[in-house]
Amino acid sequence: MAYADWDNNKQMPAEKAINTVLSRTHNGGIVLLHPTSKTNAEILGTLIDRWREMGYSFKTLDELPEL
Repeated sequence: MAYADWDNNKQMPAEKAINTVLSRTHNGGIVLLHPTSKTNAEILGTLIDRWREMGYSFKTLDELPEL
């Protein structure tokens, strides 16, 4: 899952970004957040907390089961 976060001149407000990412979250999803985004830096802690509250956990790609 990715959203339009790569254009540093068109960053969406933090709350809209949180809602966008959470609305696209699903079991087994892989989320791409670009490190150049100021908004992503602002929302990452909130996203991690919300995902944990929703019962999600975090794995490295090599820890994921093979499909």
